[in-house]
Amino acid sequence: MKSLVPWLGCGSAFYPEQWPEEMWDAYLAQIRDAGIAYLRLFEFAWGALEPEMDRFDWGWADRFLDKLDALGIRYILGTPAAGAPRWLLRTHPEVHVVSPGVAGEVANRRNCCPSQPAFRRRVSIIQRAMAERWGQRQGLIGWQIDNEMGHPECRCQRCRERFVDWLKARFVTPERLTQVCGLTMWSHQLRHWEDLDIPTESHNPALRHLFRTWDSEKWIEFADSCRTELIRDRALPAVVNMMAPWHGYDHFRMAEKMDVVGVDYYPFGSEGGAYNYTTTDFDLMMGYTRAIGRGRPFWILETQAGGAGRFSPPPGAILDWSLRMLAHGANSVTFFRWDTPNVGGEQLQYGVVGPGLHKDRIYEEVKTVAQRIRSLRPLLEESEPERAAVGIYFNYTSWWKDLDQWDGVKGSEKRDAIHNYIFLVRRHFEALAALGLRTDLCGPADDLSHYRLLVAPHLCSLSVEEARTLRAWAARGGTLLLAEPGFTHDEIGVGYLAPYPGPECLRQSAGAHHGVGGRLLPGCRPTVRFGEQNVGKVVQWAEQLEIDDPSVKILAGYGDAAVYAAWPALTLRHCGKGQTALLGCMLDDYAELYRRFIASAGLTLPVTPPGWWARTRRHADGRRVVFQKNMTTQVATLNLEQPAVAEDGSTVTSLSFQPGEIKIFSQQGKRRN
Repeated sequence: MKSLVPWLGCGSAFYPEQWPEEMWDAYLAQIRDAGIAYLRLFEFAWGALEPEMDRFDWGWADRFLDKLDALGIRYILGTPAAGAPRWLLRTHPEVHVVSPGVAGEVANRRNCCPSQPAFRRRVSIIQRAMAERWGQRQGLIGWQIDNEMGHPECRCQRCRERFVDWLKARFVTPERLTQVCGLTMWSHQLRHWEDLDIPTESHNPALRHLFRTWDSEKWIEFADSCRTELIRDRALPAVVNMMAPWHGYDHFRMAEKMDVVGVDYYPFGSEGGAYNYTTTDFDLMMGYTRAIGRGRPFWILETQAGGAGRFSPPPGAILDWSLRMLAHGANSVTFFRWDTPNVGGEQLQYGVVGPGLHKDRIYEEVKTVAQRIRSLRPLLEESEPERAAVGIYFNYTSWWKDLDQWDGVKGSEKRDAIHNYIFLVRRHFEALAALGLRTDLCGPADDLSHYRLLVAPHLCSLSVEEARTLRAWAARGGTLLLAEPGFTHDEIGVGYLAPYPGPECLRQSAGAHHGVGGRLLPGCRPTVRFGEQNVGKVVQWAEQLEIDDPSVKILAGYGDAAVYAAWPALTLRHCGKGQTALLGCMLDDYAELYRRFIASAGLTLPVTPPGWWARTRRHADGRRVVFQKNMTTQVATLNLEQPAVAEDGSTVTSLSFQPGEIKIFSQQGKRRN
């Protein structure tokens, strides 16, 4: 099957509007010399393209695109809604985002609300004008809609009105909303829709959860309307550059509306950043990206070459993560940005070359990367990333619910307090990786048939439909592990009735239940014992599990704490052709527990040998393209089970690797159905 995601290769963002026109040729000479295949342009150029309302200046942009066409450099054009010009903010002050620290601010980006009709009208005018003027250019390969949308959260009157209308469509009367969300608490009964305000973090948690759901739909609807206008005359791919990961809107839902999944990811962003440059973090973010695209290839629309936060990647890192992005399924790697600005909001940040066209080792490394990616096109084009045997199931409703936990019972990471859910998922991902297991992330509506083991950690919010899907998957022969805390709220943030896990079909599948309270009692720090072996220390959470079905097998219990000794820590129940396990606690490290659980569950899973990292892409004819990395500090030899074709076209049965080196080879396999 031919991939629906076009191959782009290696590109870069560039901002011609920020430089004197006489510098363009020098920049383009560098870009062409480096082997950059395409540029991403114009997403912040609204003020240059339309300097005054309805007065357009296309000349400079036409001249720049003409130069790219002459050089054979293709381009993605960004619609510029993320940076509104001052004339729009002056003539329509109501378009300002209303949010703490943002209201009335002109100099910031993302300063307009997509609920405002005046903003939507002007966005439609500029992007339709761009589509009509440039949509038929042969060098145009796609549209990027806006830039890193999903924030800030707006509380303007128009957003309030739209949110209320959305609630009316679902609940009909304020009395029904009061009943569902429990607004009688603290005498907050709603009798008139006019009395409803946008909820804050300290507001009713179910209502707050509903607002996050509506806010997500707001951004998705905006992006979808932009896509419809842009492709009206020519069906080019339209994409949103999502941030990996980000909770501002549901990336799964957004991906359904777009032609390609596109993400921005900075592996070495800054000291103490949320997602550090480690193999685990990198694989997690790429797995996340594949998940939102249902396993299809994707585009990396921003990644770093120069320093972010004035940190430059270490030597060799740019090639390493570019190749690993391709291994995970990227059909493009786009550096942000080519030209380092010496002024403005991102002064002295990011660029491949420094201000004044200065070239250093970053330029040389990017040149090496671009040429390597160009040479890999025949190997990779029309291939798709291979699925793993293990999946971690997650959803956005759990993330949003986690953001609004009043007391932080799950323990947000100190380094990034708003991303606790994804960090909790990461701990399971890290443990499985430590065992050499390749692991996918997956979510609602994904095809789960590829997986033999499915881990569902900390799903504090999930629908009955999702629960039935998970149970049915297990009954067909899979092994499902439910990891507490979680399974307590429905998809709109309302708590299920006890006992848990909820919904009831999951509880029946597990054959065990617990009540409301599971936070670890003060002064207790039990271990989890698997047979005679301690497999980890309990942190923060330990459910008091009760067995409902005598067929349930207790795999692990608690040690070193008399108060928890009566309760199991990990159970397993056969259901249909498969089995469901319930882990009732959080651990400081899950690796040893997973090692023993996998053996006890009778699973034999493919394991990457110690010291190696590998990912595979597959072609429809069965050809496998393998990316293999030596993770040790020593020269290592890989002996292949069958002959392979190396990058240089030679047939090999073994390959020698320098420390940290990635090599790519292809082997014939079974044709995909």
